[in-house]
Amino acid sequence: MNILNKVYYNIKLKYFRLWGYNMLDFLDAGTKNLLVDILTVGIAVFICAKALPGVVVKDIWNAFLVALLIGIFNALLMFGLNYFHLSQIKNFLSQSIFKLIINAILLIIIDKVIKDFELKNFFNALLAAFCITLISQILKWLITVKFPIL
Repeated sequence: MNILNKVYYNIKLKYFRLWGYNMLDFLDAGTKNLLVDILTVGIAVFICAKALPGVVVKDIWNAFLVALLIGIFNALLMFGLNYFHLSQIKNFLSQSIFKLIINAILLIIIDKVIKDFELKNFFNALLAAFCITLISQILKWLITVKFPIL
């Protein structure tokens, strides 16, 4: 058992146990996926803000707020496209370069809403969207490989 697994099991035993039950067992798969998505995108936003000169975020909590807004907007967009039976447009937007452009525009909108999150221009937003997507996908892969019960 490596050190990551020991740390995970200690955290799980100490903090996720309540009256003998595992608190993660009460969450369904969709909620667990949503929490993992917000966690990974929040970490990715924070890493991109530290790595890219045109992206500024005040602290990790604002990065998680940005991640939450990205998740809410993407969920509403996909729900709206499903509601109006536009599944071909949904597939096109979610699996192409337009996903990056939509996320870049979304980052610019979030920049105007949250005062502790700042982007310099559209190119930085596009680069941040690519960086956030790449880092969050790598983190999601690592979480699913290391902790398959999530």
